[in-house]
Amino acid sequence: MKPAFLSATFVRFVATGMLNAAFGYGLYAVFVLLGMPYLPALALATALGVCFNFVTFGRLAFRATLSPATFARFLAGYGLSLAFNMALLWLLRARAGLDPYTAQLLCVAPTVAVTYLILNRWVYALERRHANP
Repeated sequence: MKPAFLSATFVRFVATGMLNAAFGYGLYAVFVLLGMPYLPALALATALGVCFNFVTFGRLAFRATLSPATFARFLAGYGLSLAFNMALLWLLRARAGLDPYTAQLLCVAPTVAVTYLILNRWVYALERRHANP
C-alpha cells in the first residue's frame, strides 16, 4: 500500500492547491492594481478564493459532486484548518520564541496535511461515495 502522500488524490490536491494559491494571489494583485486598498482587496480575494477553492478541490483533486451541504462542510473544514494553523503558529511564537515568518513557514506542511485529511475524509468523502458506489 502506497503512503497517502504518494496517492493520486494527494498529488492532485497539491497541484490544485498551487492553482488556488495563484488564483487568490492574482485576484489580490488585480484588485490592488485597480486601486482597491490592500485590506479590502485581501478580504474580497479571500472570499472569491474560497468559492474557487471549493470547486477546484472538489472537482479536480477529489473528483466529488458538489452540493450546498458539501460547501457548508468545506467552510467548516477550512475553519478547522485555520484554527489548527493559528494554534500551531501561536505555540511556535509564544512557546518556541520563533519569529513570525519562520513560525508560519514551519506551519505550512502540517497545515497542508491536516487540510488534506479534513477535505479527503470528511468534506468530500460522502459525495465521492455517492458518485462512485
